Amino acid sequence: MEVFYTVFVSSTFLDLEDERDTASRALMEVDCFPAGMELFPAADIQQFEYIKTVIDICDYYVLIIGGRYGSISEDGISFTEKEYDYAISKGIPVLAFVHATPEKLSLENSELSPEAREKLKQFKAKAMEGRLVREWNNKDDLSAKIITAITRAKKISPAIGWVRGNKTSSVESLVEINDLRKQNDELKVQVNSLKLPATYSPNNLADLNCETSLDISYRGTGGYQTLTDTLNYKWSEIFSFIAPLLLENPNNYKVRNKLDESLQKRSKSNVTELKLQDESFEKIKIQFMALGIIDVKYLKATGGSMVLFWNLTDIGKSNMLNLLAEKGTQNEGDK
Repeated sequence: MEVFYTVFVSSTFLDLEDERDTASRALMEVDCFPAGMELFPAADIQQFEYIKTVIDICDYYVLIIGGRYGSISEDGISFTEKEYDYAISKGIPVLAFVHATPEKLSLENSELSPEAREKLKQFKAKAMEGRLVREWNNKDDLSAKIITAITRAKKISPAIGWVRGNKTSSVESLVEINDLRKQNDELKVQVNSLKLPATYSPNNLADLNCETSLDISYRGTGGYQTLTDTLNYKWSEIFSFIAPLLLENPNNYKVRNKLDESLQKRSKSNVTELKLQDESFEKIKIQFMALGIIDVKYLKATGGSMVLFWNLTDIGKSNMLNLLAEKGTQNEGDK
């Protein structure tokens, strides 16, 4: 069944009008329908309340950042940033695209006041935290990267979407089919957990003590160029980064953000904005599922979106306690 998705496109308006048009065309090429400021370009609080209702029904959220911070509301925050904050609060998957060389933009498309430039800098840092951000140089480059990103997002964070009325008997049927698909995925995970080696024990950390490599992206202090590297960690160490957080049943975004923070703390002092690459994050998820220490499932978040949540299994809780107990014993021995 052909499924279509609604994508909210957020950015400043006048300086990125051509880029927004290009982004909309790119989304339509991959069965997505764009929504955004074209319907209400004049920003005010009344219209923002309506914008929130539009964001509520969107499957994905695309943020495009150029050289402007945008129109500011009464609370001193731009409407673009308010849209972003609202999408995050609703658990909608965010795909962010940041101009690679904002210093080369024309004065007309750049912020001139120091205050506005600082607000833009802070907003950009917030949007880049906890996710892989794509840099773009021109509208054609942006178009290609949006197509790649949204195609990948459909696989990693599948949304409900919608179908033509003549393709299904009712909305309830689509929801039921989607729920059955998720149940099938969960059953596959359970079956795989039954295939663990006979020697595996909830209290045996041997499998977690193997080493793996993680691909990361980062920036050097004072530079804008994104670099890549590979770090080696034991699975037990990676698990210890996030295990306590998993007691809170966090969503995919929070787990990834926690991993980025933990890796950043253990990186070299001249490394900034360190982020785990998509493939390595998925490798961690699959490995922990295969070991039977985590369970992942789609649940309905505020606003009706289906969001992927992580949870510790009983085996995972046992291993977490063992790791914490070992650290406690080591600390006592160091005194």
